[in-house]
Amino acid sequence: MRSNHRFSTLIGLAALASVGATPVVAQCATPGVDVIVSEVGGATNYAVSGAYDALSLGVTFCNLGTQSADWQGATALHPVLGQALYRHRVVAGASRFEQIGLSWLHHQSTALNAALCCTCTPGSLSSLGAGCSTTSTASAVGTQGNMGPRHEADPQTGAFVWPSSDPPYAGSVARRLRFAVADANLAEPGLAWFAELHVVEPGESATERDDNASHRALTCVPGANPSFMTQGATTAQQPAIFAWQTLDAGVSYVETSALGGRVIVAQRASAIEPGWWHYEFVVHNQNATDAVRSFQVPIGSGTAVRNAGFHDVEHHSGDGLGDVDQDGTDWNVTLGDGRIAWTTDAFATNPNANALRWGTTYNFRFDASAAPSAGLAELERFVPGVPATATLAVMSAGSAAVGLVLCEGSGGAVPCPCANASTPGAGEGCLNSFATGGRLAAGGIAQLGSDTLVLAASGMPNSTALFFQGTTAIAGGVGAPFGDGLRCAGGSSVRLGTKLNAGGASSYPGPGDPSVSVKGLVTGPGSRVYQVWYRNAAAFCTASTFNLTNGFEVVWS
Repeated sequence: MRSNHRFSTLIGLAALASVGATPVVAQCATPGVDVIVSEVGGATNYAVSGAYDALSLGVTFCNLGTQSADWQGATALHPVLGQALYRHRVVAGASRFEQIGLSWLHHQSTALNAALCCTCTPGSLSSLGAGCSTTSTASAVGTQGNMGPRHEADPQTGAFVWPSSDPPYAGSVARRLRFAVADANLAEPGLAWFAELHVVEPGESATERDDNASHRALTCVPGANPSFMTQGATTAQQPAIFAWQTLDAGVSYVETSALGGRVIVAQRASAIEPGWWHYEFVVHNQNATDAVRSFQVPIGSGTAVRNAGFHDVEHHSGDGLGDVDQDGTDWNVTLGDGRIAWTTDAFATNPNANALRWGTTYNFRFDASAAPSAGLAELERFVPGVPATATLAVMSAGSAAVGLVLCEGSGGAVPCPCANASTPGAGEGCLNSFATGGRLAAGGIAQLGSDTLVLAASGMPNSTALFFQGTTAIAGGVGAPFGDGLRCAGGSSVRLGTKLNAGGASSYPGPGDPSVSVKGLVTGPGSRVYQVWYRNAAAFCTASTFNLTNGFEVVWS
Protein backbone atom coordinates (compact mmCIF):
# COMPACT_ATOMS: atom_id res chain seq x y z
CA MET A 1 0.00 0.00 0.00
CA ARG A 2 1.41 3.42 -0.93
CA SER A 3 1.88 6.09 1.73
CA ASN A 4 -0.40 9.15 1.76
CA HIS A 5 -0.31 12.66 3.14
CA ARG A 6 -2.89 15.45 3.47
CA PHE A 7 -2.43 18.74 1.65
CA SER A 8 -4.55 21.87 1.35
CA THR A 9 -6.49 21.81 -1.88
CA LEU A 10 -7.86 24.13 -4.52
CA ILE A 11 -11.35 23.06 -5.52
CA GLY A 12 -12.94 23.83 -8.86
CA LEU A 13 -11.87 27.03 -10.57
CA ALA A 14 -12.01 29.53 -7.73
CA ALA A 15 -12.51 28.09 -4.23
CA LEU A 16 -9.63 27.31 -1.89
CA ALA A 17 -10.44 24.84 0.88
CA SER A 18 -7.80 23.88 3.44
CA VAL A 19 -7.86 21.17 6.05
CA GLY A 20 -10.52 22.03 8.59
CA ALA A 21 -12.23 24.58 6.32
CA THR A 22 -15.94 24.57 5.62
CA PRO A 23 -16.64 22.12 2.77
CA VAL A 24 -17.57 23.66 -0.56
CA VAL A 25 -20.75 21.90 -1.62
CA ALA A 26 -21.94 23.90 -4.63
CA GLN A 27 -19.35 22.38 -6.95
CA CYS A 28 -20.03 18.77 -5.97
CA ALA A 29 -23.24 18.00 -7.79
CA THR A 30 -22.06 16.40 -11.02
CA PRO A 31 -24.32 13.44 -11.82
CA GLY A 32 -22.37 10.20 -11.71
CA VAL A 33 -18.59 10.17 -11.19
CA ASP A 34 -16.38 13.23 -11.71
CA VAL A 35 -12.82 12.82 -10.42
CA ILE A 36 -10.50 15.80 -10.73
CA VAL A 37 -7.00 16.72 -9.56
CA SER A 38 -7.88 19.32 -6.95
CA GLU A 39 -4.28 19.95 -5.89
CA VAL A 40 -0.85 19.45 -7.37
CA GLY A 41 1.15 18.71 -4.22
CA GLY A 42 4.79 19.05 -3.23
CA ALA A 43 7.67 17.74 -5.34
CA THR A 44 10.22 14.99 -4.83
CA ASN A 45 13.43 15.38 -6.85
CA TYR A 46 15.60 12.43 -7.88
CA ALA A 47 19.22 11.82 -8.81
CA VAL A 48 20.53 12.70 -12.24
CA SER A 49 21.10 9.83 -14.68
CA GLY A 50 23.27 10.82 -17.62
CA ALA A 51 21.74 13.83 -19.37
CA TYR A 52 18.39 13.46 -17.60
CA ASP A 53 16.79 14.24 -14.26
CA ALA A 54 13.35 13.46 -12.84
CA LEU A 55 10.80 14.55 -10.26
CA SER A 56 7.34 13.56 -9.09
CA LEU A 57 4.47 15.56 -7.62
CA GLY A 58 2.03 14.79 -4.85
CA VAL A 59 -1.66 14.82 -5.68
CA THR A 60 -5.05 15.34 -4.07
CA PHE A 61 -8.03 13.95 -5.96
CA CYS A 62 -11.61 15.06 -5.45
CA ASN A 63 -14.77 13.27 -6.55
CA LEU A 64 -17.17 16.08 -7.51
CA GLY A 65 -19.76 13.52 -8.56
CA THR A 66 -22.83 12.19 -6.80
CA GLN A 67 -21.67 8.55 -7.05
CA SER A 68 -18.64 6.74 -5.64
CA ALA A 69 -15.60 6.23 -7.88
CA ASP A 70 -13.93 2.80 -7.99
CA TRP A 71 -10.43 2.76 -6.47
CA GLN A 72 -9.62 -0.96 -6.73
CA GLY A 73 -5.87 -1.28 -7.07
CA ALA A 74 -5.97 -4.99 -7.84
CA THR A 75 -8.29 -4.60 -10.86
CA ALA A 76 -8.68 -2.25 -13.84
CA LEU A 77 -11.23 -0.25 -11.83
CA HIS A 78 -8.98 2.51 -10.49
CA PRO A 79 -7.63 5.86 -11.73
CA VAL A 80 -4.27 6.40 -13.39
CA LEU A 81 -2.29 9.64 -13.21
CA GLY A 82 0.01 11.24 -15.77
CA GLN A 83 2.50 14.03 -15.03
CA ALA A 84 3.99 16.68 -17.33
CA LEU A 85 6.51 19.51 -16.99
CA TYR A 86 6.31 22.83 -18.87
CA ARG A 87 8.65 25.79 -19.32
CA HIS A 88 8.03 29.37 -20.44
CA ARG A 89 10.87 31.34 -22.02
CA VAL A 90 11.45 34.43 -24.17
CA VAL A 91 13.65 33.94 -27.25
CA ALA A 92 14.60 36.93 -29.43
CA GLY A 93 11.72 38.90 -27.93
CA ALA A 94 9.10 36.20 -28.58
CA SER A 95 7.24 34.21 -25.94
CA ARG A 96 7.37 30.40 -25.95
CA PHE A 97 5.54 27.80 -23.87
CA GLU A 98 6.95 24.28 -24.22
CA GLN A 99 6.49 20.84 -22.69
CA ILE A 100 9.86 19.49 -21.55
CA GLY A 101 8.91 16.48 -19.43
CA LEU A 102 6.57 13.49 -19.41
CA SER A 103 5.92 10.56 -17.07
CA TRP A 104 4.38 7.13 -17.31
CA LEU A 105 0.99 6.55 -15.65
CA HIS A 106 0.84 6.03 -11.89
CA HIS A 107 -1.80 3.48 -10.83
CA GLN A 108 -3.86 4.41 -7.75
CA SER A 109 -4.95 1.77 -5.23
CA THR A 110 -6.25 3.25 -1.97
CA ALA A 111 -8.97 5.86 -1.30
CA LEU A 112 -8.76 7.71 2.04
CA ASN A 113 -12.19 9.43 1.80
CA ALA A 114 -11.25 12.71 3.46
CA ALA A 115 -13.48 15.80 3.44
CA LEU A 116 -11.22 18.31 1.65
CA CYS A 117 -13.68 18.88 -1.20
CA CYS A 118 -17.30 19.07 -0.18
CA THR A 119 -19.65 17.20 2.09
CA CYS A 120 -18.11 13.73 1.94
CA THR A 121 -20.19 10.57 1.80
CA PRO A 122 -17.39 8.09 2.57
CA GLY A 123 -16.79 5.04 0.47
CA SER A 124 -14.14 2.49 1.40
CA LEU A 125 -10.45 1.90 0.75
CA SER A 126 -11.51 0.66 -2.69
CA SER A 127 -13.96 3.48 -3.55
CA LEU A 128 -13.86 7.28 -3.31
CA GLY A 129 -17.23 8.49 -2.06
CA ALA A 130 -19.29 11.34 -3.43
CA GLY A 131 -17.75 14.67 -2.42
CA CYS A 132 -14.68 12.96 -0.94
CA SER A 133 -10.94 13.49 -1.45
CA THR A 134 -7.85 11.32 -1.24
CA THR A 135 -4.17 12.25 -1.34
CA SER A 136 -0.94 10.54 -2.42
CA THR A 137 2.56 11.84 -1.67
CA ALA A 138 5.09 12.67 -4.36
CA SER A 139 7.22 9.69 -3.38
CA ALA A 140 4.21 7.37 -3.78
CA VAL A 141 3.37 8.83 -7.20
CA GLY A 142 7.04 8.35 -8.18
CA THR A 143 7.10 4.63 -7.32
CA GLN A 144 8.50 3.21 -10.54
CA GLY A 145 7.11 -0.30 -10.12
CA ASN A 146 3.58 1.09 -9.89
CA MET A 147 3.62 2.79 -13.31
CA GLY A 148 2.35 1.67 -16.70
CA PRO A 149 2.82 2.94 -20.27
CA ARG A 150 0.65 5.82 -21.46
CA HIS A 151 -0.29 4.12 -24.71
CA GLU A 152 -2.16 1.43 -22.74
CA ALA A 153 -4.76 3.94 -21.49
CA ASP A 154 -7.67 5.46 -23.41
CA PRO A 155 -8.44 8.92 -21.95
CA GLN A 156 -11.88 8.96 -23.59
CA THR A 157 -13.22 5.71 -22.13
CA GLY A 158 -10.96 5.48 -19.07
CA ALA A 159 -10.06 1.90 -19.99
CA PHE A 160 -6.47 0.68 -19.70
CA VAL A 161 -4.52 -2.56 -19.89
CA TRP A 162 -4.36 -4.37 -16.55
CA PRO A 163 -2.01 -5.69 -15.43
CA SER A 164 0.09 -3.20 -17.37
CA SER A 165 3.10 -4.32 -19.39
CA ASP A 166 6.24 -4.22 -17.31
CA PRO A 167 9.35 -3.91 -19.49
CA PRO A 168 12.68 -3.87 -17.60
CA TYR A 169 13.80 -0.52 -16.23
CA ALA A 170 16.82 0.81 -14.38
CA GLY A 171 18.04 4.09 -12.97
CA SER A 172 16.54 7.01 -11.07
CA VAL A 173 14.72 8.67 -13.98
CA ALA A 174 13.02 5.68 -15.62
CA ARG A 175 9.22 6.01 -15.93
CA ARG A 176 9.16 9.14 -13.74
CA LEU A 177 8.54 12.74 -14.84
CA ARG A 178 11.78 12.90 -16.81
CA PHE A 179 13.38 16.02 -18.30
CA ALA A 180 16.73 16.96 -19.80
CA VAL A 181 19.13 18.63 -17.35
CA ALA A 182 20.00 21.16 -20.04
CA ASP A 183 16.35 22.24 -20.28
CA ALA A 184 16.35 23.20 -16.59
CA ASN A 185 19.66 25.08 -16.69
CA LEU A 186 18.88 27.89 -19.11
CA ALA A 187 19.94 31.47 -18.43
CA GLU A 188 17.23 33.35 -20.34
CA PRO A 189 14.59 35.99 -19.61
CA GLY A 190 11.03 35.03 -18.83
CA LEU A 191 11.74 31.60 -17.36
CA ALA A 192 8.77 30.07 -15.57
CA TRP A 193 7.86 26.47 -14.81
CA PHE A 194 4.61 24.53 -14.44
CA ALA A 195 3.61 20.99 -13.51
CA GLU A 196 0.48 19.37 -14.91
CA LEU A 197 -1.30 16.31 -13.49
CA HIS A 198 -3.93 14.48 -15.55
CA VAL A 199 -6.19 11.81 -14.05
CA VAL A 200 -7.96 9.14 -16.13
CA GLU A 201 -10.86 7.55 -14.23
CA PRO A 202 -12.69 4.52 -15.72
CA GLY A 203 -16.05 5.35 -14.13
CA GLU A 204 -16.49 8.81 -15.62
CA SER A 205 -18.76 9.57 -18.56
CA ALA A 206 -17.21 11.09 -21.68
CA THR A 207 -18.76 14.47 -20.86
CA GLU A 208 -16.74 14.74 -17.64
CA ARG A 209 -13.26 14.13 -19.08
CA ASP A 210 -12.30 17.66 -20.15
CA ASP A 211 -11.76 18.80 -16.53
CA ASN A 212 -9.27 16.04 -15.63
CA ALA A 213 -6.03 18.06 -15.93
CA SER A 214 -4.80 20.66 -13.44
CA HIS A 215 -1.58 22.66 -13.15
CA ARG A 216 0.57 24.56 -10.68
CA ALA A 217 3.58 26.87 -10.94
CA LEU A 218 7.03 25.64 -9.90
CA THR A 219 10.35 27.22 -9.04
CA CYS A 220 13.60 25.72 -10.29
CA VAL A 221 17.00 25.74 -8.62
CA PRO A 222 19.40 25.02 -11.51
CA GLY A 223 22.67 23.14 -11.23
CA ALA A 224 24.21 19.73 -11.74
CA ASN A 225 21.07 18.24 -10.19
CA PRO A 226 18.23 20.74 -10.81
CA SER A 227 15.59 20.89 -8.09
CA PHE A 228 11.92 21.90 -8.43
CA MET A 229 9.51 23.16 -5.77
CA THR A 230 5.82 24.11 -6.01
CA GLN A 231 4.68 27.68 -5.56
CA GLY A 232 1.34 29.46 -5.44
CA ALA A 233 -1.99 27.66 -5.69
CA THR A 234 -3.17 24.93 -8.00
CA THR A 235 -5.28 25.94 -10.99
CA ALA A 236 -7.71 23.05 -10.98
CA GLN A 237 -9.56 21.62 -13.97
CA GLN A 238 -7.37 23.45 -16.52
CA PRO A 239 -4.40 21.98 -18.41
CA ALA A 240 -1.09 23.84 -18.19
CA ILE A 241 -1.38 25.38 -21.66
CA PHE A 242 -3.71 27.98 -20.15
CA ALA A 243 -0.85 29.25 -17.96
CA TRP A 244 0.76 30.77 -21.06
CA GLN A 245 -1.81 33.57 -21.20
CA THR A 246 -1.17 34.46 -17.55
CA LEU A 247 2.42 35.25 -18.56
CA ASP A 248 1.66 36.79 -21.96
CA ALA A 249 -1.65 38.59 -22.45
CA GLY A 250 -1.23 38.43 -26.24
CA VAL A 251 -1.91 34.68 -26.27
CA SER A 252 -5.29 33.45 -27.53
CA TYR A 253 -6.91 30.01 -27.72
CA VAL A 254 -9.14 27.97 -29.99
CA GLU A 255 -10.07 24.32 -29.60
CA THR A 256 -11.84 21.44 -31.27
CA SER A 257 -13.24 18.03 -30.32
CA ALA A 258 -13.78 16.93 -33.93
CA LEU A 259 -10.92 14.40 -33.73
CA GLY A 260 -12.51 12.44 -30.89
CA GLY A 261 -11.22 14.44 -27.94
CA ARG A 262 -10.23 17.89 -26.76
CA VAL A 263 -7.39 19.51 -28.74
CA ILE A 264 -6.41 23.08 -27.81
CA VAL A 265 -4.42 25.47 -30.01
CA ALA A 266 -2.75 28.45 -28.35
CA GLN A 267 -1.29 31.14 -30.60
CA ARG A 268 0.84 34.28 -30.40
CA ALA A 269 2.22 36.67 -33.02
CA SER A 270 5.07 38.99 -31.92
CA ALA A 271 6.62 41.86 -33.87
CA ILE A 272 10.34 41.05 -33.65
CA GLU A 273 11.91 43.55 -36.06
CA PRO A 274 10.72 46.02 -38.69
CA GLY A 275 8.65 44.13 -41.22
CA TRP A 276 8.87 40.73 -39.46
CA TRP A 277 6.66 38.81 -37.02
CA HIS A 278 7.29 35.62 -35.08
CA TYR A 279 4.37 33.15 -35.08
CA GLU A 280 4.13 30.62 -32.25
CA PHE A 281 1.45 27.90 -32.26
CA VAL A 282 1.20 25.51 -29.29
CA VAL A 283 -1.03 22.47 -29.84
CA HIS A 284 -2.10 20.48 -26.79
CA ASN A 285 -3.84 17.12 -27.19
CA GLN A 286 -5.65 16.77 -23.89
CA ASN A 287 -7.60 13.56 -24.50
CA ALA A 288 -7.95 12.71 -28.21
CA THR A 289 -7.07 9.01 -28.22
CA ASP A 290 -6.44 8.84 -31.97
CA ALA A 291 -3.71 11.54 -31.76
CA VAL A 292 -2.70 14.14 -34.37
CA ARG A 293 -0.22 13.69 -37.24
CA SER A 294 -0.23 17.05 -39.06
CA PHE A 295 -0.80 20.75 -38.47
CA GLN A 296 -1.00 23.41 -41.16
CA VAL A 297 -1.41 27.19 -41.11
CA PRO A 298 -2.29 29.50 -44.03
CA ILE A 299 0.31 31.89 -45.45
CA GLY A 300 -0.72 35.00 -47.37
CA SER A 301 0.28 35.60 -50.96
CA GLY A 302 3.72 37.20 -51.26
CA THR A 303 4.60 36.49 -47.61
CA ALA A 304 8.19 35.40 -46.95
CA VAL A 305 8.79 32.72 -44.29
CA ARG A 306 11.99 31.89 -42.43
CA ASN A 307 13.15 30.00 -39.31
CA ALA A 308 10.44 27.34 -39.36
CA GLY A 309 10.75 25.27 -36.18
CA PHE A 310 9.24 22.40 -34.22
CA HIS A 311 9.43 21.30 -30.57
CA ASP A 312 8.12 18.09 -29.00
CA VAL A 313 8.54 16.14 -25.79
CA GLU A 314 10.36 12.81 -25.49
CA HIS A 315 8.61 9.59 -24.61
CA HIS A 316 10.95 7.29 -22.70
CA SER A 317 11.53 4.03 -20.83
CA GLY A 318 9.81 1.98 -23.55
CA ASP A 319 6.55 3.96 -23.44
CA GLY A 320 5.44 2.92 -26.92
CA LEU A 321 3.94 -0.02 -28.75
CA GLY A 322 6.07 -3.13 -28.30
CA ASP A 323 7.74 -1.63 -25.20
CA VAL A 324 10.01 0.58 -27.30
CA ASP A 325 10.18 4.37 -27.21
CA GLN A 326 7.85 6.27 -29.47
CA ASP A 327 9.78 7.66 -32.46
CA GLY A 328 11.17 11.11 -31.65
CA THR A 329 11.85 12.26 -35.22
CA ASP A 330 10.91 15.91 -35.73
CA TRP A 331 7.89 16.53 -37.95
CA ASN A 332 8.67 17.32 -41.58
CA VAL A 333 7.90 20.93 -42.56
CA THR A 334 6.79 22.00 -46.05
CA LEU A 335 5.89 25.40 -47.48
CA GLY A 336 3.69 25.87 -50.55
CA ASP A 337 0.13 26.13 -51.87
CA GLY A 338 -0.54 29.04 -49.52
CA ARG A 339 0.29 27.18 -46.32
CA ILE A 340 3.03 25.95 -44.02
CA ALA A 341 2.54 22.36 -42.86
CA TRP A 342 4.20 20.03 -40.34
CA THR A 343 3.64 16.27 -40.69
CA THR A 344 4.80 13.00 -39.15
CA ASP A 345 4.48 9.46 -40.55
CA ALA A 346 1.05 7.95 -41.11
CA PHE A 347 -0.22 5.30 -38.70
CA ALA A 348 -0.14 2.65 -41.45
CA THR A 349 3.53 3.42 -42.05
CA ASN A 350 4.66 3.56 -38.43
CA PRO A 351 2.25 3.00 -35.51
CA ASN A 352 5.00 4.32 -33.20
CA ALA A 353 5.46 7.53 -35.19
CA ASN A 354 5.94 10.81 -33.36
CA ALA A 355 2.24 11.68 -33.31
CA LEU A 356 0.84 14.28 -30.90
CA ARG A 357 -0.62 11.83 -28.39
CA TRP A 358 -2.90 12.56 -25.45
CA GLY A 359 -1.39 14.50 -22.56
CA THR A 360 1.34 16.00 -24.77
CA THR A 361 2.00 19.41 -26.32
CA TYR A 362 3.96 20.31 -29.48
CA ASN A 363 5.15 23.70 -30.76
CA PHE A 364 5.08 24.96 -34.35
CA ARG A 365 6.83 28.24 -35.14
CA PHE A 366 8.14 30.45 -37.91
CA ASP A 367 8.93 34.07 -38.80
CA ALA A 368 6.98 35.82 -41.56
CA SER A 369 7.16 39.13 -43.38
CA ALA A 370 3.46 39.94 -42.84
CA ALA A 371 1.26 40.86 -39.89
CA PRO A 372 -1.36 38.39 -38.67
CA SER A 373 -4.75 38.12 -40.34
CA ALA A 374 -7.62 35.61 -40.07
CA GLY A 375 -7.32 32.13 -41.50
CA LEU A 376 -8.07 28.45 -40.97
CA ALA A 377 -5.66 25.87 -39.56
CA GLU A 378 -6.09 22.16 -40.19
CA LEU A 379 -5.32 19.22 -37.90
CA GLU A 380 -5.20 15.66 -39.21
CA ARG A 381 -6.04 12.55 -37.21
CA PHE A 382 -3.20 9.98 -36.72
CA VAL A 383 -5.18 6.77 -36.19
CA PRO A 384 -7.63 6.54 -39.13
CA GLY A 385 -11.12 7.73 -38.26
CA VAL A 386 -13.96 10.05 -39.26
CA PRO A 387 -13.59 12.93 -39.69
CA ALA A 388 -9.99 12.70 -40.82
CA THR A 389 -9.35 16.41 -40.31
CA ALA A 390 -10.54 19.34 -38.22
CA THR A 391 -10.40 23.05 -39.03
CA LEU A 392 -9.98 25.93 -36.59
CA ALA A 393 -10.03 29.71 -36.99
CA VAL A 394 -6.48 30.90 -36.25
CA MET A 395 -3.98 33.55 -37.23
CA SER A 396 -2.74 33.61 -40.80
CA ALA A 397 0.62 35.10 -41.69
CA GLY A 398 -0.58 37.79 -44.07
CA SER A 399 -3.93 37.99 -45.80
CA ALA A 400 -4.85 34.41 -46.60
CA ALA A 401 -8.57 34.74 -45.96
CA VAL A 402 -10.95 34.24 -48.87
CA GLY A 403 -13.14 37.18 -47.93
CA LEU A 404 -13.67 40.22 -45.74
CA VAL A 405 -14.62 40.44 -42.06
CA LEU A 406 -17.73 42.59 -41.50
CA CYS A 407 -19.80 43.71 -38.50
CA GLU A 408 -17.12 43.37 -35.85
CA GLY A 409 -18.52 43.75 -32.36
CA SER A 410 -15.79 46.14 -31.28
CA GLY A 411 -17.95 49.18 -30.53
CA GLY A 412 -17.63 50.91 -33.90
CA ALA A 413 -20.33 52.74 -35.84
CA VAL A 414 -22.99 50.45 -34.37
CA PRO A 415 -22.36 49.56 -30.70
CA CYS A 416 -23.13 46.16 -29.23
CA PRO A 417 -26.50 45.92 -27.42
CA CYS A 418 -25.25 46.16 -23.81
CA ALA A 419 -21.68 47.53 -23.91
CA ASN A 420 -20.48 43.97 -24.64
CA ALA A 421 -17.91 45.09 -27.19
CA SER A 422 -15.09 42.76 -28.20
CA THR A 423 -11.44 43.75 -28.65
CA PRO A 424 -10.90 46.10 -31.62
CA GLY A 425 -9.20 44.28 -34.48
CA ALA A 426 -10.02 40.82 -33.14
CA GLY A 427 -12.40 40.16 -36.04
CA GLU A 428 -15.18 38.72 -33.88
CA GLY A 429 -18.73 39.47 -32.79
CA CYS A 430 -20.04 41.05 -29.59
CA LEU A 431 -18.99 39.36 -26.35
CA ASN A 432 -21.08 36.49 -25.03
CA SER A 433 -21.51 35.09 -21.51
CA PHE A 434 -18.08 33.40 -21.78
CA ALA A 435 -16.46 36.85 -22.26
CA THR A 436 -15.46 35.89 -25.81
CA GLY A 437 -16.76 37.04 -29.14
CA GLY A 438 -17.96 34.47 -31.65
CA ARG A 439 -15.52 34.50 -34.57
CA LEU A 440 -16.29 33.40 -38.14
CA ALA A 441 -13.48 32.80 -40.63
CA ALA A 442 -13.25 30.96 -43.93
CA GLY A 443 -10.77 28.99 -45.95
CA GLY A 444 -10.59 27.08 -49.21
CA ILE A 445 -11.63 28.20 -52.70
CA ALA A 446 -14.82 30.16 -53.41
CA GLN A 447 -15.12 29.12 -57.03
CA LEU A 448 -18.26 27.73 -58.61
CA GLY A 449 -17.75 24.20 -59.89
CA SER A 450 -14.71 23.63 -57.63
CA ASP A 451 -16.04 24.88 -54.31
CA THR A 452 -13.88 23.91 -51.33
CA LEU A 453 -15.01 26.79 -49.07
CA VAL A 454 -15.18 25.97 -45.35
CA LEU A 455 -16.81 28.30 -42.81
CA ALA A 456 -15.33 27.88 -39.32
CA ALA A 457 -16.72 29.51 -36.19
CA SER A 458 -15.20 29.59 -32.70
CA GLY A 459 -15.44 31.42 -29.37
CA MET A 460 -19.03 30.34 -28.69
CA PRO A 461 -20.69 28.36 -25.87
CA ASN A 462 -21.23 24.64 -26.49
CA SER A 463 -24.73 25.23 -27.84
CA THR A 464 -26.50 25.05 -31.18
CA ALA A 465 -25.12 27.21 -33.99
CA LEU A 466 -26.91 28.10 -37.24
CA PHE A 467 -24.74 28.91 -40.26
CA PHE A 468 -26.62 31.17 -42.67
CA GLN A 469 -26.05 33.20 -45.84
CA GLY A 470 -27.34 36.57 -46.98
CA THR A 471 -27.20 38.35 -50.32
CA THR A 472 -26.31 41.75 -48.85
CA ALA A 473 -24.50 43.24 -45.87
CA ILE A 474 -26.78 45.12 -43.47
CA ALA A 475 -26.03 48.87 -43.20
CA GLY A 476 -23.06 48.59 -45.52
CA GLY A 477 -21.26 46.07 -43.33
CA VAL A 478 -21.59 47.63 -39.87
CA GLY A 479 -24.73 45.68 -39.01
CA ALA A 480 -27.71 46.28 -36.74
CA PRO A 481 -28.42 45.20 -33.12
CA PHE A 482 -30.00 41.76 -32.93
CA GLY A 483 -30.24 39.73 -29.74
CA ASP A 484 -26.96 40.11 -27.86
CA GLY A 485 -25.02 40.87 -31.03
CA LEU A 486 -25.13 42.45 -34.48
CA ARG A 487 -26.99 41.08 -37.51
CA CYS A 488 -24.86 41.41 -40.62
CA ALA A 489 -26.11 39.00 -43.31
CA GLY A 490 -29.26 40.47 -44.86
CA GLY A 491 -31.28 40.43 -48.05
CA SER A 492 -32.43 37.00 -49.17
CA SER A 493 -31.33 34.51 -46.50
CA VAL A 494 -30.52 30.81 -46.76
CA ARG A 495 -30.00 28.47 -43.80
CA LEU A 496 -26.90 26.42 -44.56
CA GLY A 497 -27.03 24.09 -41.54
CA THR A 498 -27.32 23.81 -37.77
CA LYS A 499 -24.35 22.42 -35.84
CA LEU A 500 -23.67 21.57 -32.19
CA ASN A 501 -20.61 23.43 -30.94
CA ALA A 502 -17.88 21.37 -29.30
CA GLY A 503 -15.04 23.18 -27.59
CA GLY A 504 -16.90 26.36 -28.52
CA ALA A 505 -16.43 25.72 -32.24
CA SER A 506 -18.13 24.24 -35.29
CA SER A 507 -17.81 24.43 -39.06
CA TYR A 508 -19.77 24.05 -42.27
CA PRO A 509 -19.77 21.93 -44.39
CA GLY A 510 -19.18 18.80 -42.37
CA PRO A 511 -19.13 15.15 -43.51
CA GLY A 512 -22.11 14.52 -45.78
CA ASP A 513 -23.09 18.20 -46.09
CA PRO A 514 -23.59 19.88 -49.48
CA SER A 515 -20.97 22.46 -50.39
CA VAL A 516 -21.59 26.08 -49.40
CA SER A 517 -22.38 27.13 -52.98
CA VAL A 518 -24.80 24.23 -53.52
CA LYS A 519 -26.62 24.70 -50.21
CA GLY A 520 -26.58 28.47 -50.62
CA LEU A 521 -27.98 28.29 -54.17
CA VAL A 522 -25.07 30.34 -55.52
CA THR A 523 -25.39 29.92 -59.28
CA GLY A 524 -23.31 32.80 -60.59
CA PRO A 525 -20.40 35.07 -59.67
CA GLY A 526 -21.01 37.65 -56.94
CA SER A 527 -20.72 38.25 -53.22
CA ARG A 528 -22.51 36.61 -50.31
CA VAL A 529 -22.38 37.41 -46.60
CA TYR A 530 -22.11 34.63 -44.02
CA GLN A 531 -22.76 34.63 -40.29
CA VAL A 532 -23.46 32.24 -37.40
CA TRP A 533 -26.36 32.61 -34.96
CA TYR A 534 -25.88 30.73 -31.69
CA ARG A 535 -27.63 30.13 -28.37
CA ASN A 536 -26.34 31.97 -25.30
CA ALA A 537 -27.22 32.35 -21.62
CA ALA A 538 -30.65 33.79 -20.79
CA ALA A 539 -29.22 35.89 -17.95
CA PHE A 540 -26.64 37.62 -20.13
CA CYS A 541 -27.02 41.04 -21.78
CA THR A 542 -30.50 41.52 -23.28
CA ALA A 543 -33.63 39.45 -22.71
CA SER A 544 -32.72 37.45 -25.80
CA THR A 545 -30.99 34.09 -25.52
CA PHE A 546 -28.80 34.29 -28.61
CA ASN A 547 -25.80 36.08 -30.09
CA LEU A 548 -23.98 36.18 -33.45
CA THR A 549 -20.47 35.97 -34.77
CA ASN A 550 -18.99 38.66 -36.98
CA GLY A 551 -20.08 38.62 -40.59
CA PHE A 552 -17.86 37.35 -43.40
CA GLU A 553 -18.21 38.43 -47.03
CA VAL A 554 -17.09 36.03 -49.75
CA VAL A 555 -16.81 36.87 -53.45
CA TRP A 556 -17.69 33.89 -55.65
CA SER A 557 -16.10 33.50 -59.05
